[in-house]
Amino acid sequence: MYRDEINRDNPLGMGGAIAEVFGVLLDQLWHPTNYCFAPRQFKSTLQRFAPQFSGYAQHDTQEFLAFLLDGLHEDLNRVLKKPYVENPDWNGGGSKELVQHAKTAWEGYKKRNDSVIVDLFQGQYKSTLVCPECNKVYHIPPVNHVSHVFIVQVSITFDPLMYLTLPLPVQKFWNHVIHWVPWNSRKPRLKVPIQLPRDASCKDMKKLLSRWFDTPIENVRISFYSVRPERVLTRVLYPAIMCRTLL
Repeated sequence: MYRDEINRDNPLGMGGAIAEVFGVLLDQLWHPTNYCFAPRQFKSTLQRFAPQFSGYAQHDTQEFLAFLLDGLHEDLNRVLKKPYVENPDWNGGGSKELVQHAKTAWEGYKKRNDSVIVDLFQGQYKSTLVCPECNKVYHIPPVNHVSHVFIVQVSITFDPLMYLTLPLPVQKFWNHVIHWVPWNSRKPRLKVPIQLPRDASCKDMKKLLSRWFDTPIENVRISFYSVRPERVLTRVLYPAIMCRTLL
């Protein structure tokens, strides 16, 4: 099926080479009698058009996927001769006009880009730009006792997207449950949830627990364990904190 859509004349493509070797790769992976397959031809073709992926060093996955999807799109682009298309301007309006504006932008994009990659992986995102301080702020004088009106020009565009690059969440705090063991055996042991910054020290933990339990900091002891708490009670001083490693 994909062979009928290979565009070998696209100057932005790779002459259909990426589409062909990727098709062979998928055929081999889904072949009912093949249990393993070495994608040497795929890698050889890939590094011919993208030398940064040469060799066997570790590379960025997102960069590879971006290059592969873009290469497949251009090799399978159904548009043989791309026309010149201007981006539509936003002239204001409500939700109905906004939907029409997005539709017009997408139709203009599809006049130059139309492939199975566009059908499956691409979409639009809305970008809004407001400039309240430049010369795009217009003043309408009062008419028929209507007060002054200031119009802030808003620029809204709809751009195509194939992937979104998002930052990985960084955990800034260390969360754990510690065991508070008083020296007085008549007092109950407590499981206390605690949250500290990732760069906090044991001294910071002792200060926090000293404040929570109204205990002098010099009486707080910390013991780390990797077995059941009752096995290390005899080694703990008054009052004690037993917790797992911070790592």
